[in-house]
Amino acid sequence: MFNLLDLTDAEREQSIKLQQVMYLFSKMEIEEKIDLLFDVDGLTGVDDFIDFYFDDLCYEFDLDDFDYTGALQASFKDVKNEWNSLTEDLQYEIVVKYICNDDLEEIIEIYLDMFYDNLESEIERIHWIELMGTRVLPKEDVIAEIKEMMASEGNQALIEKHKIDKNIDLNSLTDEELKDLHYQLEGVIY
Repeated sequence: MFNLLDLTDAEREQSIKLQQVMYLFSKMEIEEKIDLLFDVDGLTGVDDFIDFYFDDLCYEFDLDDFDYTGALQASFKDVKNEWNSLTEDLQYEIVVKYICNDDLEEIIEIYLDMFYDNLESEIERIHWIELMGTRVLPKEDVIAEIKEMMASEGNQALIEKHKIDKNIDLNSLTDEELKDLHYQLEGVIY
């Protein structure tokens, strides 16, 4: 566990950027995720991906890329046909396997600025709320969490203790009021 006071402003900013990128990436359609991974890897599309990872994909699809004399046996078209026969989910798994070496989160952390640059306009459109110093969520998600917390049997004592109105219009609250309510429902003493 880390101490929030030990974080530098740069580390805190990086943590927030990572959460924003991970949040948006998780909400993207598979095709968008693949395109973003291609872009971060410097690839222009699926043909470029197949060309760059040709030998690996031949192995992946159980195609012989070279025969015993060293002559090329499988063609680009063979690999492309195999690729096109896959579901989007399987295509995405293969892209993550080769571009990310099966560790998507690490690649996002390493190339965070590139991912952020690609998603910056979308990030800026969202109303983010910071919780607990380094946790950020869109306002709608904070409101949804608060609603769940207020409905939870385990939080009824906190609701009574803090005299929280369960019928409050959460959308009318300011960011600070939402944060305070969230903290109260988490049992945070401040």
